Order: sequence, then C-alpha cells, then structure tokens
Amino acid sequence: MKSLKTRIKIAVAMCMAVLLCLSATGMAAATSEPPAEKSYYFDNYYTNWDTVYCYAWVGGEQNAAWPGEPMTQESGSALWKTTLEEDAYEWIIFNNGQNVQTLDLMILDDYDTFSGSHMSSGKVNGYWRNANEYITYAFLPYDYWDNADCYASYWNNSIQQNWPGIKMNKSDNYYFITLPPEAQNIIFNNGGNGKQTTTLQTSSFTSNSIALTGSTIGQDPYGNTLYEITFLPPLP
Repeated sequence: MKSLKTRIKIAVAMCMAVLLCLSATGMAAATSEPPAEKSYYFDNYYTNWDTVYCYAWVGGEQNAAWPGEPMTQESGSALWKTTLEEDAYEWIIFNNGQNVQTLDLMILDDYDTFSGSHMSSGKVNGYWRNANEYITYAFLPYDYWDNADCYASYWNNSIQQNWPGIKMNKSDNYYFITLPPEAQNIIFNNGGNGKQTTTLQTSSFTSNSIALTGSTIGQDPYGNTLYEITFLPPLP
C-alpha cells in the first residue's frame, strides 16, 4: 500500500492540476474579445426613402431576415448608419423595406459608404466611398427665421436636388449639415416655408460657418424671400 505521504502528494498534485485548468479556462474567457465591428453608411439623398434597411449576407448566412436590419439616420445628414461584424459578409443590399432597393453590392474592404446616384435595371446603383470624405457646415440664422427648423438643399451636375433638402441638426444656436464634397450648390431654407438664401457655391466659401446678416435681397421666381449671408470665423 502506498504510504500516507505518497497519497497526500498525489492528492495535492491532482488539486493543482484542476486549479491550473480552471485558471486557464478563466483566463481564456477573460481575454476573449467580441468580434470586430465596422460601420456602414447609405447616402439617402438621391433615393429620399422614409426608412432604410441593410441586408447583408454570405452564402446562407444573413445579418437578418429580409429586408434586413433598420438603419439609423445620422443627424443633419443624408447618411444612414448600420454596424456589421467585420469581414462576416460579402454582399449587401440597401432598401426601403418595401419594393425599392439597390443592386446586389459587393462589400469592398476599403470603403464604408454607398451613395445612390441613378437607376439601373429598375434598382438603385451608385458608387462606394468613405464617410470621412463628407464636410460639415454650420449655419446661424439668429432669429430672422422665427426659430424655424433649418434645411439644406444641395446639388450639382451629378447630384439631383432634393427640396427642401435635409433637416439640419441644431446645437445651441447653430444648425449643422454634413454633405459630400462634390455638392457644389446649396440653399439654406426654413423648410420650404418662404425664407431661404440664394443659391450658394460651396467652392466660394471662405469658412465652414455661415450666418444670416438680417438683410433681404429680394425674392426668387417662386415668391420666396432671399436672405443675405456672411461668413463667420471657422468652427473646429
């Protein structure tokens, strides 16, 4: 028979082995991290959908049943956002939850934003880009527009105008709009209710901060009162 001393040594060794296993399991659980995620955006300015959904898939795996996950609009922007597990999917469709959608789009590693620009075979087509290309402008109406919400309507040769445009995001007394850099023309307005700036060219902006002076400069052909603007020191 084994001596008592030997049996004690064996028991201690077994306990140590169990503790080491438990410790290793605990460390693995503590150091395991959730899968990396990536934000994706859809520029809804051209499509102007009331809601936007994201349907992503690879093989038989999807992020959600059709029409996908609802996206969230970024304040003061035509961009709608969703978050997906990074590298989990190869294809994506943006849609309005009903019967209008983009083509089947291959997800590209170097881009995070799809901008719809035209129809192709009855579906929305466009191009990939990055959200960090977009530019934010601040607009200060003071109280000349009776504290009405402010909108920004923008366009160029490749961007169709949307009226009254995107509702701007208010912070303190400023209203903010984030738009693509190729948006050459912009009109700030009070929601299409008769007060607006003239058509402004972003290429001539001397600051990212624009304000009304309080002076009017006539009316446009539709009877809207046109307000003069000035540039303030740039905001960070």
